Amino acid sequence: MEEKKWNKWRSRLSRGYRWEYQPGQKEKRKGRANGGILVEMRRELIKGSQEVYHVKGAIGTKITMENDKWIVWTIYNREKLAELLKQIEIIQEEERNTKMLLGGDFNARTGEKGGIYEGKDKKKSSKDKICDREGKDLLEVVENNGWHNLNGNVEGDEKGEYTFIRSTGQSVIDYTIVDTEELDKVREFIVKEGVESDHMPVYCKLEYKIPRGRRRSTNKMVGKMERRKHKEI
Repeated sequence: MEEKKWNKWRSRLSRGYRWEYQPGQKEKRKGRANGGILVEMRRELIKGSQEVYHVKGAIGTKITMENDKWIVWTIYNREKLAELLKQIEIIQEEERNTKMLLGGDFNARTGEKGGIYEGKDKKKSSKDKICDREGKDLLEVVENNGWHNLNGNVEGDEKGEYTFIRSTGQSVIDYTIVDTEELDKVREFIVKEGVESDHMPVYCKLEYKIPRGRRRSTNKMVGKMERRKHKEI
């Protein structure tokens, strides 16, 4: 979606959410714009924070869960993944006490590399066996920062399902990545079937424990990454 169309549509969107937008890009002068990111955030998670990070190919929104601060990144990488990841690394380094969730379309294939358990010889399950150059860049950044890729590594995606399916081929290029310390908060991770796009919806749920002495309640953060670059939190 181009910016002029976004300005027309934004007034129709629900006011119970905060919306962030990054316009699509035209590859040629004529024709439709490709790509673009639309992020939807529940206002009760944002609280007083107005901090939003825009880098080319990603939007990072700061939210609050219990007493924890998070930056939730929505990714749509079209080119130069290494540069995009470097910018995110710099921001996360500046926000040292802020937790991170990174998800979306990386346009990178990591094959069976990037396992999080030593017993699996650092391999993860994946129906896609190819690891390309962008995938190697992603693996290097994930390992250097102590992050973990959930695809093919956690319950719910034991086989490493394809996230991109087209008549010409299938691959795994859409990922969800979290800090090491947040693995115990992952309650669900599923690659669902979808018909609206050639990218499958990727569903991730993180759940917080309620401290003792507080009334029992459910406090969940749910992320949903789709080809439309729409995320619900």
